[in-house]
Amino acid sequence: MKKLLGMFGLALLAGFLGYYVLPWTRIGFVQRIYEDTEEIECKYTLFVPAEYSKDRTYPLLVYLHGYGARGVDGVKPTTDGLGPFIQEKEKTFDMLVLFPQSETGFWEADTADGQRAMAILEEVVREYAVDQQRIYLSGTSRGGFGVWSLAARYPHKWAAIVPICGGGDPDSVAAIKHLPCWCFHGACDNVIDVEQSRRMISALRDAGANPHYTEYPDVGHGSWGLAYATPELWDWLRRQRLGEPSHDEPTSP
Repeated sequence: MKKLLGMFGLALLAGFLGYYVLPWTRIGFVQRIYEDTEEIECKYTLFVPAEYSKDRTYPLLVYLHGYGARGVDGVKPTTDGLGPFIQEKEKTFDMLVLFPQSETGFWEADTADGQRAMAILEEVVREYAVDQQRIYLSGTSRGGFGVWSLAARYPHKWAAIVPICGGGDPDSVAAIKHLPCWCFHGACDNVIDVEQSRRMISALRDAGANPHYTEYPDVGHGSWGLAYATPELWDWLRRQRLGEPSHDEPTSP
């Protein structure tokens, strides 16, 4: 009996170490908990590539979900938008992907959810082998608004941004005109007017930037399915590095 209890204790210890101390031992969609300075816990998900090794660094993509995935479970953000795309390619997708969750559905930089997302990002950077020259930001719908806002607040954090069917403040583009950007929107979007993205792209171009913009003529709000399924997007994104001009600007599909 003592031997059995000893083995059980070792198994529990191994599980504890694997979950809390050695994060690189777990791959796939890993559920984690962030604890803030007031000891309030917040659940989130991190996708860890199947080939992950702490002996090399990996690009990190931060994904901001739309309003429908708001909550506190930490899992719902992986069920739409970018999540299903990665699930289909789980064995071969080679980036770390952070899925924070907004309680309110809003990600702007001056919100508690926006600030928490940035704090969680810093935690992941500390604990995983992140290539800090290749941290990317993408989001859909309200998450697209978050991309424009967080990019403007932290313009030197991101190697590239991919806002999808969102919108932002055209007056903020001076801070982000250096950022490689590929924006997507459906022309028939009846949730967030396509003019929101058009205004941001126009403002960037007026500021001297060269953003890439794809507008789907017969698509409504759910343009993220087509956007994330665009192979050229991923080829382009992987080439972008912090502080460098956009590499090999793609041609619109």
